Amino acid sequence: MPTLQGSGTGPSEPGVRGDSMQDDGVVGFSKATGHAGVAGVNEEGAGSGLFGRSRRADGVFAESAELRGVIGTSKATGHAGVAGVNDDGNGPGVFGRSGKHDGVQGFSQQRDRHGVVGTNTGPGGGVLGQSEE
Repeated sequence: MPTLQGSGTGPSEPGVRGDSMQDDGVVGFSKATGHAGVAGVNEEGAGSGLFGRSRRADGVFAESAELRGVIGTSKATGHAGVAGVNDDGNGPGVFGRSGKHDGVQGFSQQRDRHGVVGTNTGPGGGVLGQSEE
């Protein structure tokens, strides 16, 4: 099967587009070690390498049977590998849950740094810990 290629030249013209009324718009499969089924790269502009948006479901869903569902890495000073933000809704920026382990863990190997930090710039506490037993 030949490689599918596309090229967009206008500001609202994608390089490749897939539309479906009954299934996924675009699907990619790879059997090669170290390669993704679908990859997004942006090394020239100030846009993301991959973007997901949904009105009625998760913007991005990730699942793995043998490793982490999501991993984020940043090489930039002062920026987190993973960030969660919820400025408009009434929910947490980051949520962690586990049926058999800690819901959230934090680790640091740096002197004068902490595994977990909680800061509240308003009148509430920085960190809250509760146990039902």
